[in-house]
Amino acid sequence: MVSILMPARNAAKTVVGAINSVLAADHVNEVIVINDGSSDNTEMLVREINDPRIRVIQGPQAGISAALNAGLEEVTERYVARCDADDYFTFDRFSWQLPFLDAHPDYTAISGGFKTVDEKGDSIAEMAMDTSGDVTELLQNGKTVTHLGTWLIRADALRKIGGARTWFTSAEDLDLQFRLAHLGKVWHEPQFAYLYTLHQASITHSMPDTQRTFFDLQAREFSLQRKETGSDDLERGQAPSVPKKDKSVNSANHHISRLLEGQAWRTFARRQRFSALKLSVRAINHNPTNVRLWKGLLLLCVKPFPSPQASA
Repeated sequence: MVSILMPARNAAKTVVGAINSVLAADHVNEVIVINDGSSDNTEMLVREINDPRIRVIQGPQAGISAALNAGLEEVTERYVARCDADDYFTFDRFSWQLPFLDAHPDYTAISGGFKTVDEKGDSIAEMAMDTSGDVTELLQNGKTVTHLGTWLIRADALRKIGGARTWFTSAEDLDLQFRLAHLGKVWHEPQFAYLYTLHQASITHSMPDTQRTFFDLQAREFSLQRKETGSDDLERGQAPSVPKKDKSVNSANHHISRLLEGQAWRTFARRQRFSALKLSVRAINHNPTNVRLWKGLLLLCVKPFPSPQASA
């Protein structure tokens, strides 16, 4: 009942692990790998996996949005999920996502929590809301809850909104989430559905930081415009100019250190000082010149625990 879209470009180091995690999940009937101009042996490695559910198509080599749309044209199942070629599924995610959508035809999609991991597979941070509930209004207001890889989506809904918009060279996943929420309701469960790998070769950490931030902000702004007027500047042909590329890059190590820092303080709020200190030290190892991280480590050593009422 589920089709998986996996865009892949020069993903030879990770694509086999990603596909195996998807195949291990129940109810997966097809895995559509969009080989988007790989110059390494990505395609050969995928074709060597002996599973009839895998199909490889050639992508248009026109960006991540175009690659996703090429895969969407091939989908034959009722539900769609996305897995990037360097990330992983949890094996049981569809055991709770499918029954929800089957029982709630008024919902367009259901999302879950995710964990960030480094290239070695070591956990960095857990990203999940504490409670389940309808998150439609949050998304319409341009506020994300989770990673698109955690979503299970009705294929017809993706087709109805026209798939991903090729104007977005990044943040196309945010734009998809927001547009789906304007089409129909979205439910969120805090159960983990996805492992997101942080590394320097990903789009997030290889494209100029100014452009990445620009597309992220525009996806949110467009969602607010749709809520207020029913359409956005991109639909009206009035999209703002994309800033020129520069040399600013959001380092993966810096990103990891920020996530570990946040996880350390959330752990401390649960009155687990030793675990919080270990997370803080890991953050420093990824970004040792950051003075704030060293100050945070000192605070975690001496700061009294919050009261039970405050931590709750």
